Parts: sequence; C-alpha cells; structure tokens
Amino acid sequence: MPLRILIVDDSVADVEATAALLRDEGHTVLLTYGSNKCPQIALNEHPDIILMELVIPDVSGFQGTRETGRREATAHIPVIVVSRKDEEMDWVWAMKQEASA
Repeated sequence: MPLRILIVDDSVADVEATAALLRDEGHTVLLTYGSNKCPQIALNEHPDIILMELVIPDVSGFQGTRETGRREATAHIPVIVVSRKDEEMDWVWAMKQEASA
C-alpha cells in the first residue's frame, strides 16, 4: 500500500537518497529541510508517517516531534526517528517527545 511519507532533515543528500528509494517503492514523498515547518506540513498534508532527523539547525527534531505529536490533528501520525545520533539518551528523549520509534 503506497504511503504519504514526510521526510524532515537538513541534509539535501540524505533527503534525496531516501526520497528516491521511497518513490521507487511507489510512495508519495513530502520533504522539508527544517523541523520548524514539520507540524504545519503534517497538518496541511496529512502524511501517513514522518521520518525525523534529530539534529537540525533551525529547530531540533525533538521539538518538531513534540509539536507534531501534541497537536490533536496530527498526534496519530507516527514519527520515526532517523538520525546519525546514536546515544541511548537521545533515543529515550525522542520517545518522551512523542516519537513512535
């Protein structure tokens, strides 16, 4: 089943590579290069899932995840953390911010 997937990351290369793979599988891909726009895009575009980088210069992925997860209209959208950060505390904190995985 094709999904609408929102990718949130500040790395153009990472976003384009991930988007290409997902499009090849038949999914619709929405992109934003900063997490500050994530809650509004989620509200307007109704993605089925969000792939969120944690380390983003404008607003951290933690904040974008929290704002998306706490809005009634977008709380049902799973936020999957996709990050180069690999510290256990970062993952614990992401889950506390409403991340799904």
